[in-house]
Amino acid sequence: MITPLSLSIHPIWLQVMTKLFTGGCLCGAVRYQSKSKPESSVICHCKDCQKYSGTAFSAVVFIPINDLSISGELSSFNLKVESGHTVTRTFCKTCGSHITEGSDGYPDLAVVTTGTLDDPSWATPMMQCFTSRQHSWAKLDSSIPAFKAMPED
Repeated sequence: MITPLSLSIHPIWLQVMTKLFTGGCLCGAVRYQSKSKPESSVICHCKDCQKYSGTAFSAVVFIPINDLSISGELSSFNLKVESGHTVTRTFCKTCGSHITEGSDGYPDLAVVTTGTLDDPSWATPMMQCFTSRQHSWAKLDSSIPAFKAMPED
């Protein structure tokens, strides 16, 4: 999977890359913080992301897994995805908010949904993937690089 560091970086990322950022679930039972910069911010239109998010796409940030700390009780489930990798999704046991995703395809990264960030204003998408599965009514800014599937490294 690509980590789109080679793509142009939005100016606000230059500000947030040195800051701690935090987030949590809807009910407040789960909280997290990252002590390092996010690797990227992605919009994913794949069917799995549509199903778990309950909408047309998922907006996420990739964070080095060792720099993410989470407090509160999480539940999880594993799912083998189209690529053949196993994805583990975690969610709050109380309210069901999706918190993280991890994959054996990118074991050093945790994926956090931008809707759970305390301040998501900086998480401007750097790319869109699986636009071949994008709903016709869910067109986003055409300046965001778009890929029909998941780009290779």
